[in-house]
Amino acid sequence: MQRLFTLLFIIIISAPLVADNSQIIEAIKRVDFLQAEFLLANENVSEDNLEIWRQLGYSYKFNDEMAKAIACYEKIFSFDKEDYDAQLALARLYFFSQQYDLSQKYFELILANDLTDVEAYLGLARLEKAKDNFSESVAFYNLSLKYLPKHLPTLFELAETYIYSDQLDEAIKTYNAVLKIDDSWSEAWSGIGKIYWWQDKPFLAIQNYKKAIQLDPGNDEIIQEFKNIKNSTNWIVSVKYSGQTEIEEGYETTSFNQKYALSKLITDNFSLNANSFWQYAQKDENDFITEKYFDSSYLKSNYKIFKNNEINFTLGGSISDSTLTLIDGGWKFQTNWKKINLTNNINFGNEYFYHWKKVRKNYLNEKINIKYKKFNFSSAYQFGKVEKNWIWNEYTQRENKFLNYNFALNYQVWNLPIIKIGSSYRFMDYQYNSSLYYSPTDRKIFGLTGSLYYSYKRSYIYLGGSANLDNYDEFETNFDSELGMDYHKFSFSLSFSNFKNNYYESRAFSLIIGGNF
Repeated sequence: MQRLFTLLFIIIISAPLVADNSQIIEAIKRVDFLQAEFLLANENVSEDNLEIWRQLGYSYKFNDEMAKAIACYEKIFSFDKEDYDAQLALARLYFFSQQYDLSQKYFELILANDLTDVEAYLGLARLEKAKDNFSESVAFYNLSLKYLPKHLPTLFELAETYIYSDQLDEAIKTYNAVLKIDDSWSEAWSGIGKIYWWQDKPFLAIQNYKKAIQLDPGNDEIIQEFKNIKNSTNWIVSVKYSGQTEIEEGYETTSFNQKYALSKLITDNFSLNANSFWQYAQKDENDFITEKYFDSSYLKSNYKIFKNNEINFTLGGSISDSTLTLIDGGWKFQTNWKKINLTNNINFGNEYFYHWKKVRKNYLNEKINIKYKKFNFSSAYQFGKVEKNWIWNEYTQRENKFLNYNFALNYQVWNLPIIKIGSSYRFMDYQYNSSLYYSPTDRKIFGLTGSLYYSYKRSYIYLGGSANLDNYDEFETNFDSELGMDYHKFSFSLSFSNFKNNYYESRAFSLIIGGNF
């Protein structure tokens, strides 16, 4: 009914222009609006009824009847191919109908007549953005701004396009251009803050969000984002209690473990992580039981030195064994290119890796992770040497060189729940065999992996596993599960894991409690 009244109004005010259209006028007199619409739809466009066609097309658009609106404006365009209003209306209508080629045709037709037309540049910019052609979209936005440099809606759209194309620094510059024109826009301040948050710069983000909240104190979305960022700068505490049983040929070890972790972002470029591990274990070896207390604590510092680069240093020690347990330094590089995310970690150091036999090693390792859409590729490479210790059956002491590496590829096949399947390959090789620690020679392991993750409100469940076969026809399985829940600033989870092959089995239960303050 509203549409009919709108049509009646349009036709009545346009009546002087269609005085010769007697049938349409008679239909209006009979208050037969549908008949009037029908009669006009079968008329050809003329100077007398041109504006009625235009208003009818606008009415169709107003009521979301895009196909009818297009038909009206196409008739106007066929009558007068220089009609700017028809060209612009058709370009926009085809865009809204996702007929991008036809939309582009009319925008380009406008520019063929006027290279300074801002509306055409804006239309092409939005069209290219809709097609994920972000570089072309940016170019058209900048052409629009060339002729209308202080048009704030265009600047906001340009900033959004830079974000979509992962040009975050350019997006910040664009938001700053908005603020130079008018610094009262809370959306620009919060936009800059959000980008700094994405760039792991929460302290800079907080400064910008504070200004946004001052300008728009009633904006709940901005306030919630501010709270989330502020929470990320709090102390993060976690406690893990676990029980583990390891069964190997000739011995069985049962242990109770406690791990305490504390981390804090000090500045946007510097953070500290402290961990303390405590273990009580009983080892039953040939019916002889050995009890052992072991502890190891370390402090790790992370420094962002310049864009996408971070260095870290870790120092750890044990009171029970009166020794340094870890000295480690490393470099991390992370970047995004289009839809590809790359992370590369390189570390080197010395580790006290098997406290039962007081064995330590020097190492250099590199980890690479590449994400592309639903694919995830990871690899790890480590080489070094175990410091001089017993080899073979404890007749000789020597350094033991080693090389380990692995590759894994998985693909997300389902979104809810998140289901991934994949495959893996591992290689392990030591120069000598030792009875003190696991030291295989030329072992190659091929595996199939799968995982499921499902979250509902504040809870989640994770299931993962793998089946592996090596070049000696030894079969092994691995299974992990975790059930967790978030409650305000705290999280709780229970987990179980099991690893088994013909010679070794490990089972572990864990309770993890975490939160930030």
